[in-house]
Amino acid sequence: MSDESRTSSRRTVLKLLGSGAVAAGTAPRLVRAAADAVVAETLRGNSGKPLKHEQIRAVRRRFAAKHAPRDGGRPQVAFTDLSETIGDSRVMAYNVVSDGSGAPREQFATRDGPADAPGVGSERSDRLHEKADEMLADAKAAAESSGGLSIQSTGDNWSDWYQYGSTDLYHEFPKMGDYDVRPGNVKFVNDVRKAPDQDRAGARVKLRMEPGRQVCNDGFDGYCSPTIQDGYKNKRAVIFQDWDQPVNSTPTEDLLTDTDPEGQISDVTTTRSVSLGLEASKSGVAASVGYSSSVTLPAAELVDATTLAAGESEHKFDVNSPKSNSSTYNAVFEVGSASRWTPDCAADGRATRRVMLDVHVDLQWGLDTPLTAWGDVISDDKSFTYVTYC
Repeated sequence: MSDESRTSSRRTVLKLLGSGAVAAGTAPRLVRAAADAVVAETLRGNSGKPLKHEQIRAVRRRFAAKHAPRDGGRPQVAFTDLSETIGDSRVMAYNVVSDGSGAPREQFATRDGPADAPGVGSERSDRLHEKADEMLADAKAAAESSGGLSIQSTGDNWSDWYQYGSTDLYHEFPKMGDYDVRPGNVKFVNDVRKAPDQDRAGARVKLRMEPGRQVCNDGFDGYCSPTIQDGYKNKRAVIFQDWDQPVNSTPTEDLLTDTDPEGQISDVTTTRSVSLGLEASKSGVAASVGYSSSVTLPAAELVDATTLAAGESEHKFDVNSPKSNSSTYNAVFEVGSASRWTPDCAADGRATRRVMLDVHVDLQWGLDTPLTAWGDVISDDKSFTYVTYC
């Protein structure tokens, strides 16, 4: 679907579906879950018997009821919609982890393509199990550390904001293109948070694009063939963070307060200090939220294509050439946005399924040709719909 049709179809229903009393944007009355240590639950499937959505939903509900902070008796958490994020992909592994200070973080290791025959694919299953184990270890380490980075004395620390919805996804994309090979793997790290003392929310989306050429050269099947020896390379990614949802009573043109990057960055291979403006003040000084962002995008650029009045951030990652390191090896980049968050909930107080934020990522890979031009460009995408109750 084109950007124009995707936006147009969504806009026809936005702001027309929500009704009821407006929540005044005050901080929720959170009762924190007791936790003296990081806790986690895991599920593991295999190539012949992947995990079912029902299994994951049962674990996430039970885990959130026990470990997520509560407001009015309900866990304060926004889980991603499995039908959108996972769809028909096969889930090889699932983790959910919490330190009791915020909503649980979910982690998935998934792959696309037909199921393997009995006795085949155990190596691929083991590999994705290892990826899930790595993500779990990283989450535990992050929860046990202080995290975050204050940019200025008047700014909030990202780690002090309430963690509302967090997802790690490591995904193997399906075979496609003229040569019927996998274009590569992508790790998505999403973090959605709410300010503790004002009607603001923020989101960070980090991608690690592992091109098929690199995965093939590391000895994994399915990413190259006798016809295509080098495999596909990273070409492009476009990331949308859509805050314009019916539950949010803020007018569309007033939603976004800031984005990162703002403007354009290029050829970056280091840790950046980020400060998102909130269009609010604390003690008469402009408020912001800060964090550090570790990125690696040599010979590539990350461009801010956001129109603030649209209520949706848009960032484009483009590799300069199929010869560059960002195309041939891992490209790591992150984007963020901050928005006003004033939920409009039904006055009767019943739990109602609401979308807080849509994250959509369009991806492209291509082949390196002798003329230094992209050949056989192929595309795929991933969406994360964060659903909450109010």
